[in-house]
Amino acid sequence: MKQACGAGRCETFHLHIAVNSLIEVAARQRPTLRVPGSTRGRIVAAPLPGESYDVLARFSSLVGIESGFDSYVLGAGLPPHSVSRAAEDLGVAWVLLAGDVGEGASGLHEYVECILAGTERSRARVVCIGSNVPRVEGLSEDVLAVGDLGETESLLAPVALRIAR
Repeated sequence: MKQACGAGRCETFHLHIAVNSLIEVAARQRPTLRVPGSTRGRIVAAPLPGESYDVLARFSSLVGIESGFDSYVLGAGLPPHSVSRAAEDLGVAWVLLAGDVGEGASGLHEYVECILAGTERSRARVVCIGSNVPRVEGLSEDVLAVGDLGETESLLAPVALRIAR
């Protein structure tokens, strides 16, 4: 959809309608995914740097909920120290960064490095989710890159469920 709007094949309002429809679908799914009383910790989902919308972050949050985590979604455009502060204050195990990297690929390393530096107490792991997310080289094994939400689901699934697959 973004490519279509960027190429002039549709108006920006079309993109806004589509994005808001996806957000409504995600909001309706959230309560149905959780098994009452089960929690494996907390996650924070946020858009990758340069991503204009939080739709993919919302969907990655749903994957976390389905995997047994309490999940919080942050909006687009947050600086990395705000993401790491949220992770620390909430005591999360995972920070999921989702979206289309685009021109933000060059700054991804620094963005993730700043989040890691700010989450020393919680020791949160960072997962970058997106089909065009480059592997973040030179950082610890606490940073992973996956291509889609299916890979994210496999990563977050409880060990017993991963073995059964």
